Amino acid sequence: MNIGSILGKKKSGDVGIELEAEFDAARAPVPQYKDWLAKPEGSLRDVSMEYVSALPFKADKTMREKIDNLCNAINAPAFKVRKDSPRTSIHVHTNILDLTPTQMFTFGVAYWTIENALFNYCGPRRKNNLFCLRLTDATGAAEYLSDTLRMCVGNELFHYMGSDAIRYSGINWNAAPKFGSLEFRGMRGSTDPEVMYTWTKGLHDLKINSTSNFKSPAELLDSYAVMDKEVYLGRLLSPEFAKIIKSYVNWTESMDENVCILSDLAYSRSWEKFDSIFKAKEDKPKARRAHVPDDEAVWVDDLQPAINFDDLGNDPVLNNPNLILHDDGRINRRVLDMNPPAGAVPNDRLN
Repeated sequence: MNIGSILGKKKSGDVGIELEAEFDAARAPVPQYKDWLAKPEGSLRDVSMEYVSALPFKADKTMREKIDNLCNAINAPAFKVRKDSPRTSIHVHTNILDLTPTQMFTFGVAYWTIENALFNYCGPRRKNNLFCLRLTDATGAAEYLSDTLRMCVGNELFHYMGSDAIRYSGINWNAAPKFGSLEFRGMRGSTDPEVMYTWTKGLHDLKINSTSNFKSPAELLDSYAVMDKEVYLGRLLSPEFAKIIKSYVNWTESMDENVCILSDLAYSRSWEKFDSIFKAKEDKPKARRAHVPDDEAVWVDDLQPAINFDDLGNDPVLNNPNLILHDDGRINRRVLDMNPPAGAVPNDRLN
């Protein structure tokens, strides 16, 4: 069973991209392309903006065209973009809805084994950055996942993966239950379209190759132990991207150390029947919202049965004078009394 079925989400596209940028001009560009959304980014300095893919992109030549369009707009001389500002970054969300839970962990562990080599490409300022900590810098995320795998049964795994404790690593596992993706936070805020495309496509290829060549995290580490490191890298990356990574003289640095850290996670459980303990998410009726122009609307719980207008009886909620009951069964608040009558609902949700 794939993660899309477990979370009740449908796969759309391969990757999502977020780019932060700072400018020395009086204003930032807002690209007139339907593929990108622009919003002010308050965590940066001066005139700044975050550019986000409007929808997930397919990892093909059309993605390169979309990246080129964005970077051409940002790099226009009039806007004076700050090249590789230390405060900016590129975040890439890689779609995992088509993967099984075992494949998700295989992908993530594969990334961690070569993370230090990949960070050479991300840039020296990204090492030890508190918002994209490498496994070498902080082992807590791997330890958290190991404990979670031992403790959780079935779908509750994704509940615990929603913790912020595993958000600010080079790989953000917190994005899995939220968005159906794994987020990679390591890349500097480059506005070079070649860098952005190479990094994004490289992560997508890592997903495809790791889950195609290795059945589980345990099999991946078993293979690492007997493989030459160049051969191992070639099993994970495209030849073009592997060549770039191997061009750094220290590309094998800390690989063995990372594998030792990952052993507890990779061998934390038997993976053979792991995917069978998950269940597909059941479809539930969507909540209905009152048609009111203000913020006083109340959401009706999606498990609440439909209202029978012929049999209202003495229901304390439906007969509450502080509530307006619409003809179609929707409810909104008229007034919030500090001392509501007995049975009235004092908050924003009907239970």
